[in-house]
Amino acid sequence: MRRGESLYLFAGVPPSWLSAGRSVGFNDLPTEFGALSVRSESNLNTDDQTWDGTLTVTISGGANPPGGFVWKLPRSPARVNGPAGAEVRDGQLLIPGSGGVVSLEFQR
Repeated sequence: MRRGESLYLFAGVPPSWLSAGRSVGFNDLPTEFGALSVRSESNLNTDDQTWDGTLTVTISGGANPPGGFVWKLPRSPARVNGPAGAEVRDGQLLIPGSGGVVSLEFQR
């Protein structure tokens, strides 16, 4: 979903879809900024209150929105590893428009 110059990811995806062994994604989705492919891979152990493990998000394709990619996270990670500029701010994962691979580490 586009908001201004940013593309928002995984809007409407329930947290239960992000548990261990699950993958959520799409390939070659046309956007105003180019084709977009996104995939999440999880090894999270989840319950109603906490998450523990790693969630990896891969963004590829030709899409390069000037405002980057945004994902309103269901939980805040302990650590974010990814391209320069990838960060969590105000409960949202912000990823530069060039995309890449971002690993979110959660701890109980």
